[in-house]
Amino acid sequence: MKPIKRFFLTSLILIPGMLISAYKSEAQKVAVFYEGGKSGLKNSDGEVILKPIYHFIGGFSDTATASELAMIEIGESIDIGLKFGFINQAGKIVIPLVYDRAMDFKEGLAPVALGNYDIGFKYGFINKTGKVIIPIKYNDINSFSEGMAKAGMDNGKTGNKYGYIDKMGKVIIPMKYDKAFDFHEGLAEVEIGNNETGFKCGFINKTGKIIIPVIYTLHNEDFKNGKIKVSLNERTFYIDKNGNEVTE
Repeated sequence: MKPIKRFFLTSLILIPGMLISAYKSEAQKVAVFYEGGKSGLKNSDGEVILKPIYHFIGGFSDTATASELAMIEIGESIDIGLKFGFINQAGKIVIPLVYDRAMDFKEGLAPVALGNYDIGFKYGFINKTGKVIIPIKYNDINSFSEGMAKAGMDNGKTGNKYGYIDKMGKVIIPMKYDKAFDFHEGLAEVEIGNNETGFKCGFINKTGKIIIPVIYTLHNEDFKNGKIKVSLNERTFYIDKNGNEVTE
């Protein structure tokens, strides 16, 4: 798993001695605020719902419903009691701070991990009641996107190989790629190679069918206006989502 993503808020209002986020839930009017290096929650009237006691609070989306949860973090580092859990908009702990890594909920599930830097981390998914839905056994995972999540396991020979699982934990696309990325508009970028020889990129669909051969060097992170810039055999050009060469 990539280093923990802290979704710091982009719109901030400065008040002497305090930092208040303008990131609010339309449903509950809840905002994260920061004071003395800690995070808490306030309502739209400025009333404190939750005193600033957490090292970090993930925040609630603009379209938050009453069931939405936010990630919370205590501790300064893995070595100094770093733990993760989840709270609701009333500031109540719904899922205890028992995990060593976590990311916010997406598509109803949240990635969590147990472990440390000495023994490594294992990852899985929980639902909003805290139930483990996908076993905590993977070496690496991403949040769900379009019903699929990247998952990686060590193949015992060349390190992690990546494929995709569904929300029941079923492996839909075998773990055979050296890198893999989230699905967007039905396609996901996958790569084969290593740091010494470089990586070749292509795109697969949700059945694992290769739509664009894994032979290119990419110049863009994703498609823009239905096309992406690639290189092959010392040529640089654009292709569409079917792998056909198109004009710039």
